Amino acid sequence: MKSFLAILVAALAVIGLGLTLAMAGEAGDAPGLALIGIVLITGAYTFAVRAAYRAGKTQGQR
Repeated sequence: MKSFLAILVAALAVIGLGLTLAMAGEAGDAPGLALIGIVLITGAYTFAVRAAYRAGKTQGQR
């Protein structure tokens, strides 16, 4: 469970960074920066969902 919490915190940090990059890219008219932010948000969300699924899957098998 401790490793899941570490993964969740890391994923939330990356999502926050991606959100900041996306907002800065839109405000500064930099579409590449906004795209990098969106890719970071999507990737971190996918990673967190997979980690949660795997953590729940192993909990049920005990």
